[in-house]
This record gives sequence, C-alpha cells and structure tokens, in this order.
Amino acid sequence: MKSDYLYNKLAKYFSGESSPSEIKEINQWLNENDKNKILFEEIKTVWESAGTSQKYFNTEKAWTAVKEKTINQQEVLEERSLYNYSKIIFNPVLLKTAASIIIFTLISIFVYNHFTNTNYSVSKNINVIASGKNEIRKVRLNDGTFVTLNSNSFLNVPEVFSKNERSVYLSGEAYFEVAHDKKSPFYVKTNNTTVKVLGTKFNVTAWDEDTDVTVAVAEGKVNFNSNLANPNNAVLVSRGEISQVIKSAPPVTPFKIDVEKYYFFWLNDELNFYNASFKSVIQRLEMKYNIDVEIEDLSILSKHLTANFKDESLSEVLNTISIALNLGYSVNKNKIIFNYLK
Repeated sequence: MKSDYLYNKLAKYFSGESSPSEIKEINQWLNENDKNKILFEEIKTVWESAGTSQKYFNTEKAWTAVKEKTINQQEVLEERSLYNYSKIIFNPVLLKTAASIIIFTLISIFVYNHFTNTNYSVSKNINVIASGKNEIRKVRLNDGTFVTLNSNSFLNVPEVFSKNERSVYLSGEAYFEVAHDKKSPFYVKTNNTTVKVLGTKFNVTAWDEDTDVTVAVAEGKVNFNSNLANPNNAVLVSRGEISQVIKSAPPVTPFKIDVEKYYFFWLNDELNFYNASFKSVIQRLEMKYNIDVEIEDLSILSKHLTANFKDESLSEVLNTISIALNLGYSVNKNKIIFNYLK
C-alpha cells in the first residue's frame, strides 16, 4: 500500500467513521514509535483547525482534495503500508498549506451538502489520548469523568458525548472514575469486550497483544461481557471483585480479591504480582523501567511470579526475579535477556 492508504485511514479516523479493527490498526501504528505519535498530533491539529467537528461533510472528497494538492507539490510520506507500521516523514511547511486547503474544501462541501442533500450525516471528531513508555497520564473528560492511563495505553474519546450514552475505546490499561449520569451510561469498549457503568471506579486491563481482558472494581458495579458472547452471559462485577474474558469465551464468574493490592498497584507506581504469568511480568517491567525484555527459551513464559516491589531499583527487581524463578539474566544496554541457569 502507498501513502494513499494512510490518508484514507486517518480521514475516517478523524471523522469518527473507523471500524473497531481500523481503530486497532491505527493504535498499533501509533504505538510503533514516538515519531508516529507526533505526526498524528500534527495532522490532527490541522484537521481540527478546519472546524471539522462543526461541519457536515464528505470525508473522502475532503481528504482526497488535500492529498492531491500536497502530493502534487512534494512527496510527503514514505510510501509504506500502515500495516507494516511505517516510519513517516511529514513536511511541517505543507501542514499550513494542507490546513488552508482543508478549510476551503470543507466549507465548499458543507455549503453544497447543506442546500442540496438532505441525507447528510454528522461527523463525530475522535480524540486520541495516549501515554508513552514509563508515563502514567491522568485526564478529565468533558463529562467530568477522570481517567488514569497506564504506560503505552490509548483511549479514543469523542469530542462530545451523545445524549444517550458515553462511549470510549481503550487499548492498554486505565483506571476510571466515572461521573454519574443516570440518563447516559458510560461504556468502555476494547477489542473484544464491553464494560457498562452509570458511575463508579474500576480498572480495565486490555492490552492489544493479549486476548484476555480483566475488570477490577473499586466502587459501585459494572456490567461486563464479551462482544462475541450471548448478551445473557454478561456478569455484574461489584466492589472488590474482578472478572475476566479469556479469548472469546464468556466472562468468568466475578470473585473477591484484594483489588487494591493486585490490580491498582500501578497507580502508586508499584509492581505487585500474584501468581502472574511471566509474560505479564515482562510487560510490567518494560512499562515501568522503559526497557526491552527478551527470553532465550519460550518455555520461560510458563513460569509464574508472586512478588511485590515498591522502591526497589531495576537491578534489585531483576535479582529477586532471577532467584525466585531460578533464572539468569544479562543486560545489554537497554535490553534485558532472561535465560535458564546453566
């Protein structure tokens, strides 16, 4: 695919017309490197400067006009597929040119649609809230809901919630403190699950590379289900309980656990593992210490760890893990390699 693919995907994304799989694809591309995040924000700024959230317009026509103008002047992007998570080169000077073209195009199409087409639809602008490695980010949504994003997480939020529901899309991990609104339930959607609440505090763990999604509730109750399961299989998760969706199976029956200790620890910049898979241990280490972890033997992933770390250094954490699991490790710059002791 050429740069046309990227233009079209981002146009649909900014217009709120992307499918869940397309949203996941863009999130994966964003997560590839910081340059992609910067590029995304620059293009988003241009798009919003045109006032798109207040217009009725044809996304395809508008973006096509921008694309043709900018590409005719200079090649803006490397011609690589978004599927391959391309590294993109964008000329900032052309952003100003693109902005004026977008504004002109959108206004023209808006006037045309407004007076000649009664079947137009409103485009909902989607904002992406992202956190980088070793970054915990807290934001307040326009309904008063507070969201704390763990490292390497993304939250897609409409610029303005609808009157009947408040729906967001999560990739990663986040703690929600939902503002109560009886007339407008709050939904947290992931690749394969949906959490529905009216007002409560809870944590959702839903990394794209995993097929499992976990919900842990601090206050109130949430309705939780797999998108692929029968609606009747939904479970009600109450305070101090967790439930999980494993792959495409229905959610497990909620059970009591110390959620503060085992699921909210990251809010205090701690690491707390309770019979945790080594895969999840690796994931947490990479996020907290901004490192890359590799293993020499895939069977190491079958190991499980129970341990708690608060103020320990990375070397102290690694030494404890190696002793507890009878593993060795080596350090190569910013990379940690675990292996079996010989």
